[in-house]
Order: sequence, then C-alpha cells, then structure tokens
Amino acid sequence: MYVENVNDTIAFYEKAFGFPKKFSTPENDDGELILGDTTIAFAFIPLGNANFKRGM
Repeated sequence: MYVENVNDTIAFYEKAFGFPKKFSTPENDDGELILGDTTIAFAFIPLGNANFKRGM
C-alpha cells in the first residue's frame, strides 16, 4: 500500500490492531507489518511513483 507517511501508518496499525512491525527502512520510505503468515507492506507515495513509468 502506498501511503503519505510510512511510520505513522505502521504506528496506527500497531496500536489499533496489535500487528508487530517487521521492519522499516532508515529513510522511512518503506516498511512492513507481520500478520501471521501474511505481511502488509507500506511504501511512501513518491517511491511508488518512481517505480512506475507513468507514476501511480
């Protein structure tokens, strides 16, 4: 999921649902939460735009 603020989004899901953080990059532009066998990944919107030729 592409988001405005990776750290705030991860903190919300940790607090609201108790999902533990798997990791986040030092640049705070990418991070993941653990949901049992599933991982939810978050990336900063400009990073998403850089990953697609026409942006998101």
